[in-house]
Amino acid sequence: RRGIQAVYGDAANVALMQRVGIDRARAVVVSFGDQIGMAEIIRVVRQLNPRVHLIVRARFERDVAWLRGLGADVVVLEEWEVGYELHRTLLRHLSVPADRIREHIHRILEQKERRPVSGAPGGASAPSGSPPAP
Repeated sequence: RRGIQAVYGDAANVALMQRVGIDRARAVVVSFGDQIGMAEIIRVVRQLNPRVHLIVRARFERDVAWLRGLGADVVVLEEWEVGYELHRTLLRHLSVPADRIREHIHRILEQKERRPVSGAPGGASAPSGSPPAP
């Protein structure tokens, strides 16, 4: 309806990505769960469209620098998102007003944004093809 196309398929398949017009994409979201597969998808997407805004999912904070080093523009952490929702749910259960809950979550987000992320793009060390060890 809005001219936004979503494609579900094997994003590591170069022919498929070319067929769906990855070279014209403005943004790509990768929520694949396997780290090795995620690395391959990032490689293919960056090869076919170096300018696309690439948003990826990571399970753990230790993966952020690695994924950003591979070419992700934004890394959304599952553990952070789950933490936010647990906070919201607990505070609602304790009858904290909605505006105070929003303020609380906003403060947490601001603190998170101020934290440095080692290995962010532009850093001196290049990422390896292997994910970080747990």
